[in-house]
Amino acid sequence: MKRHDFKEQVVRDSLEMVGVIRTLEGCFDLILVGRRHESESSMFYGMNDWMEYPELGSVADMLVSSDSTFDGSVLVVQQQNKLGGMVGRQDYYNSVNFFSRREVPTVLDVQPETTGWPVI
Repeated sequence: MKRHDFKEQVVRDSLEMVGVIRTLEGCFDLILVGRRHESESSMFYGMNDWMEYPELGSVADMLVSSDSTFDGSVLVVQQQNKLGGMVGRQDYYNSVNFFSRREVPTVLDVQPETTGWPVI
């Protein structure tokens, strides 16, 4: 029994990308997506104007937007850039000042019957 799937698809423009993302609706219980994408890319040109949840990133926003029929879970990941590394014994990752206010992760417990995304 196959319990996971990895799918990579090359698209040429934002219309094709939206089409591919819409094909995921109803196919998976969990989709893992990245949060940050190259903002200058033609793939994301104009999408920021339509985003309902910009904090999730473009791809996750399409999956959870009000016009989406996707009924699974979306896990959004973001790669954190290192700042400086180790200096002596101080680890910048454990420093209170390492994360900016916008970078502090927020964990929400969302009930399965919830139909909208909670606003933080």
